Amino acid sequence: MEIKTMSVTRTDDSGFFIDKAGTVTRRLCISKTVLTALTLTTSAMTLYADIPSSICENTVTSVYVTEENTAADTIPVSEKIQKVLSFYNLGKSHLSKILGISRPSLYAWIDGSSEPAPQNFAKVEQLYSIICELRDTDDKSIHHGFIDNALPGQNKSLYQLFVENNNLKTQEIKNLIQDALTKSIHRMININKRRDSEYEIAHSDAEKELTFEENV
Repeated sequence: MEIKTMSVTRTDDSGFFIDKAGTVTRRLCISKTVLTALTLTTSAMTLYADIPSSICENTVTSVYVTEENTAADTIPVSEKIQKVLSFYNLGKSHLSKILGISRPSLYAWIDGSSEPAPQNFAKVEQLYSIICELRDTDDKSIHHGFIDNALPGQNKSLYQLFVENNNLKTQEIKNLIQDALTKSIHRMININKRRDSEYEIAHSDAEKELTFEENV
């Protein structure tokens, strides 16, 4: 069984599919939202999704899965990069190191003079999608101290994890990012409370915690 992916621009009543390159084929075309899993043999396939059972009765030599654009796909490369830089409080040198590219390459992506290869842009996509999945991210960012320094109970900082791991969308990393964001929000709340307060409680637990957070 051969599985291929193409972007279908139009179809006709005869079942012919015309791709963006103008190539005409007559194949089974299944949406990614429907095609969730395949168990394939040389003469048949079983689909674990809302696919008519009649499909499984016929031999299929090629399956074309249509690519579907999502809202995130329509966001410009430069906008995703700027959001990642801002939310994670990263400098461009830091992000270049995370991506394993040169700074000039990153600048070229930002100003639109160059398009990133998917494999080079993968970490930006992962970091950006994590932002979209997390709570309380609107107009907020992680304090740089919680990125550059290891969080309590951790041996490595988030920055180190970003550099060393190709897959950043693990539950462990997402939990650490959420923890860093929560600490950043609490830090800002405490600083604002201190500024608004007319009195300081010297040597209190709250004061000690605030002092620690300010020094991170």
